[in-house]
Amino acid sequence: MAWRSYKKRITLPPVVVAIQRYFIDLDPVLTSHYLLTTQISEAGNFSIPFEFSTVDGAGILTILGQSASVLNAVYIDADVIKATINGIALAFTTPTVADGKLHSGVISRSGTTPTLTLDSVVYPEDTLTASTGTFVIDAYGVSNSTNYFNGILANIDGIALGLATGNVEGNATYINIPESNREQYTLVDGDWLGGELVVNGDFATDSDWDKFGTSTISGGVYNASGISAFGNIVSRSVGDTELNKSYLFGYEIVSNISGGGCRPRLQNALGTFKAGIGVHSEILTPTSQGTFEGLTANSPAFEGAIDNISVKRLIEVAS
Repeated sequence: MAWRSYKKRITLPPVVVAIQRYFIDLDPVLTSHYLLTTQISEAGNFSIPFEFSTVDGAGILTILGQSASVLNAVYIDADVIKATINGIALAFTTPTVADGKLHSGVISRSGTTPTLTLDSVVYPEDTLTASTGTFVIDAYGVSNSTNYFNGILANIDGIALGLATGNVEGNATYINIPESNREQYTLVDGDWLGGELVVNGDFATDSDWDKFGTSTISGGVYNASGISAFGNIVSRSVGDTELNKSYLFGYEIVSNISGGGCRPRLQNALGTFKAGIGVHSEILTPTSQGTFEGLTANSPAFEGAIDNISVKRLIEVAS
């Protein structure tokens, strides 16, 4: 009898590659901005893509090449996006963009018609007003009457930011943008998440956390007991979250003996009470300064085990 050799076909699971990008926080106090070294020409057609996020960020987002007499720039206000191209001022009125979400825009010109495409919606040029005077310039720079953008810049002129070290990248230069203002984000469920801000969120060691009642840290979890009704369950004092910016606060209820709930709190931002076993997460946006980061109780007071507390900066993508 002849024997045949068979090879078993093995199907491997697909490889999932995380999509990551660098975003830049622009600081108006430092007059942070992004300078394209190639002058954008007003003559003929052009297309300038950009992405940004802000809650209070009226000011210059990027300078599109600069000479002794001409400043090209993109300026963003709560509901007006403006640009100058070789001294020609453009303005486009949109729904408010000061919502903290990541907006994607393109300022372009085809023939003699300039347009703004924002989040896939096309806006024609408005009748210009005196407000475009914010683009006053000095010999080689912006005058003191000009504001600078307070928010996040994600992409300008097709250049993904922060991929190189140093101050020069491709056709552009970082101006007054410290290395610490660049952070890598990961795309998760359509939005962008920053790096982990919580230290020892898995309670691997009995450190970093303020314990309440008769609670202990052991076995890789926080064992809550003796908690007062409506009191604190566990917390830490932090200074790494910023006002008016959104964060994804996650935690896991491993066990719940009392049936009481846990509510996440980040500075003055409060979540909702959850009592079910499993992983919970909420988006919190603090609006007043504080240092509290943790979980609070309702009544009956929570008694059980907590694990995997996580806080990450969240940038929602505008629809």
